[in-house]
Amino acid sequence: VPAAAVKAPPAPPSPSAKPLSPPPQMRELDFMLGSFKCLDTPSTGQEPFYDYITTRRSMGGHYYESVMWTPGVIRAQRTWGWDPVGRKYLSQYRDDWGVAATSTAGPVKDGRLVSTGPVTLVIKPSPTGEAEGIKADVKEEIRALGRDHHTNVQSTTFPNGFVVTHTLDCHRR
Repeated sequence: VPAAAVKAPPAPPSPSAKPLSPPPQMRELDFMLGSFKCLDTPSTGQEPFYDYITTRRSMGGHYYESVMWTPGVIRAQRTWGWDPVGRKYLSQYRDDWGVAATSTAGPVKDGRLVSTGPVTLVIKPSPTGEAEGIKADVKEEIRALGRDHHTNVQSTTFPNGFVVTHTLDCHRR
């Protein structure tokens, strides 16, 4: 490639440059901000239990960071952001069992955010750092029902077609 055809990368912003404002699409997720107690009802017939989720703005509102926990069972983190090129939300999930997931979602429509993506589930956690796992697909529909209330229906589809659904009914604490 001739040297004249190669463009130099843009110059970095000067130290006095004003930080870029967060994308306005992130405000559509404001209903998730704060601390929530969520009744989690699995489709497996297991007794319902409570999850706790606290979500805050990060990096000046460019990202929303959630910390989730089910007492005595699991601790997790989730990050939401906006992809300005793909014009969609991006999400990353990870927990202390070693589960990892990424998902994407289109814009919020009628108070609903629907995300889909792959997940690697840990079958039995181990302190050795090695465990058996299975790849699956997850679909999640989060519905804002007001400033202090939202639901989250998470469906995990396994390679054999079996689906496990968790329905979370979340109220502000």
